[in-house]
Amino acid sequence: MTSLQANKRQWEDLGQLDPFWGMTGTNRFGRWNVEAFLQTGYEQVADLLQRIAPFERPKQRSIVLDFGCGVGRLAPAFRLHFRYVGIDIAESLIVKARRLHADLSQAHFLVSASVTLPIAANSCDLVHAWGVLQHVPDQTSAL
Repeated sequence: MTSLQANKRQWEDLGQLDPFWGMTGTNRFGRWNVEAFLQTGYEQVADLLQRIAPFERPKQRSIVLDFGCGVGRLAPAFRLHFRYVGIDIAESLIVKARRLHADLSQAHFLVSASVTLPIAANSCDLVHAWGVLQHVPDQTSAL
């Protein structure tokens, strides 16, 4: 089994077991209130945009790519500013993200377990990856 396959399997299992804990590392085994879970996303996105504002980035706010989106914790917050594309390695997480955000317009969730992304090059104004790269066991596949 390759490291990418092993990583996918791990996140598929976490998506079935306790995806909210898998995204945050807190409130294990169903102790998350969904609204409180999503609120952490609003806080994180607000903090991110405030921190990058002095650099005048991104130049425009059309599309954000949330790499390793899980169940889309950041999707509603990013949708206040961008069209949203969330990509995750685990289909179980993407299925839950689509259910959780079924009413969120201009938000798309994709499964990708490849070393290449299923989106056009230079099509996003901001790429965000939080709590993702440390889970890549084979660092050469992250290059």
